[in-house]
Amino acid sequence: MERNISLDILKLLMAFMVVGIHTTFLIDISPLLSAVTVEGLFRIAVPMFLLINGYFFYDSVQGGKSSTWFKRVVILYIIWMAIYSPFWFDTSNFDINWIKRFINQVVLGFFHLWYISGMLFAAAALMVIRRFPPYLLISIVVITFISGVIIQYLGNYHVFENTKFDAIYSTDYKRTKLTAKPIATANKIPTYKFDQTKMFVNQLVGNHKSGKIELDWGFGYNKVFSDQPDRKRFSVENYQ
Repeated sequence: MERNISLDILKLLMAFMVVGIHTTFLIDISPLLSAVTVEGLFRIAVPMFLLINGYFFYDSVQGGKSSTWFKRVVILYIIWMAIYSPFWFDTSNFDINWIKRFINQVVLGFFHLWYISGMLFAAAALMVIRRFPPYLLISIVVITFISGVIIQYLGNYHVFENTKFDAIYSTDYKRTKLTAKPIATANKIPTYKFDQTKMFVNQLVGNHKSGKIELDWGFGYNKVFSDQPDRKRFSVENYQ
């Protein structure tokens, strides 16, 4: 397939959106604009990347090169999992739980590598269902979409978890209060409002010497903004 400049430009734009998501774009200027972009517009980035991957994967399938595509992506996945292994591979507590965690990490990927793992599973599923009749494919799409939405909301509302809550804490934003209300109502417990603040964290170290000049220094700076309207600010706590 020839290089598609339009797709390259689109991917570059989507990459900026992904960076914006992880850096809370515009939060220093306007919490509202940050919410509209980070929690709204920019959320098209990852699905768009998947669509682009699907476009190129389709070309590989049509050209009879699907096995080459899988081989390249698997090698890419293994290389990056190996590079990140110091952050996730630990044999200090080797037991049955370690084996479970290891399998989970290898299958789902470390941190942002979930994308490559998910792409591989999606491509494998596509190879299985690609010869299904159109009506069956449409049915699968509708059923999986509805099931995903239901599971997401049931998980958010802790429907499947046998947890006893002492209290629910929420910010004063309408969206977070609406999110907290179903759980509070179901468990017959109050919802407490808490005020979010902005926090500055600084770290300083030092060490000077006069003779033959020895100077060791370090400086750290972190700024945390917690006053934006963000559904992730809604918190459910169990203090038992």
